[in-house]
Order: sequence, then C-alpha cells, then structure tokens
Amino acid sequence: MSKYIIAGAPGAGKTTIINELKKLGFICHDEIPRQIIEEQLKVGGDIVPWKNISTFNDEILKREIERFFSSPPHSFFDRSLVDPVAYMNLFGGSVPQKFVDAAKKHRYFEKVFFVELVQDYYVNDASRKETFSQALKVGDALRKTYLEFGYEIISIPKGTPKERVDHILKHVNKNKK
Repeated sequence: MSKYIIAGAPGAGKTTIINELKKLGFICHDEIPRQIIEEQLKVGGDIVPWKNISTFNDEILKREIERFFSSPPHSFFDRSLVDPVAYMNLFGGSVPQKFVDAAKKHRYFEKVFFVELVQDYYVNDASRKETFSQALKVGDALRKTYLEFGYEIISIPKGTPKERVDHILKHVNKNKK
C-alpha cells in the first residue's frame, strides 16, 4: 500500500499538482493546515498559526492521523505528518514527542515528491502570509526534515502542471509494478 506525499514550500504548486491528479481520477487529499486556516477565518476563530500555534499544530496532528487511516491505497497527500515537525524546528519551538512519534509510526511511500519553489509562480493570499524568501527557508526545512525521517526526495522541477504530474506518475507507475 502506498500513500504518496506531495511536499514543498508554501506556494510551490502542490495544490495545483493535486488538482491535476484529481482530474486524472486519482484520490487526493488537500492540505490540512490550509483547511484549518480557511475554516477559522470564516468563523473568526483563533486556531491559526499567528494566534494559537500550539492548538493549531494539535489540530493538524489529529486530522493528519485520521486522514492517514481513512485513505485508500495509492492516495496522494498535500503535505503529511512530517510537515509540522519541520515547521516547529524552523520556528524555534520545541517539538512535542507525539509529533515525532506519529511521523515515525505512520509511514508513507519512501519517495517524497518535492515540488521546487519557483519565484514566477509564488503568490501570497489570506492563508499564505510568507514572503518568497521565507517560503524558501520553509522549503529547506521541509527537505531536511523529510531526509531526517528517512524519505528519499524526488525533485519536481519547474514546468507545466501536466509536466510535473507526468514526472510524479513515472515514479508511481514504477512502484505499482
């Protein structure tokens, strides 16, 4: 059973790739942190990283674990249980052991499809507040953390959404054989 991670810095194009995979009929799971932020913005809630980072991270952990178990084989994930660990490390917070344990216990396909950040594509919005240089630092932290957890990075270079998806599917099809 393989669960495929689409990872990378904010604004790298992960959601665009996920949407292209959905069009092809693949089962895909949207980014949980963004879902939480959008839900909270709609209701004026405070479970957002700039107001209540600890509760925000706990909600991510809870939803990521639920999603891991409820997803069928050969699903694609926009982010994973590894991402909160990278973010906590990057922003100087201590990483609660439950996050490390969850990321070690719930393993995805050993190759992570890492979407490279391209300045031409980068856009801020209500949920994405990072500057391009901050997004680069996040991407570096994510790459480092995935490697520390024993994943192999498959770089997804600049290209059209179709070209990026084709690059991913080459590796997925090899895995299915």
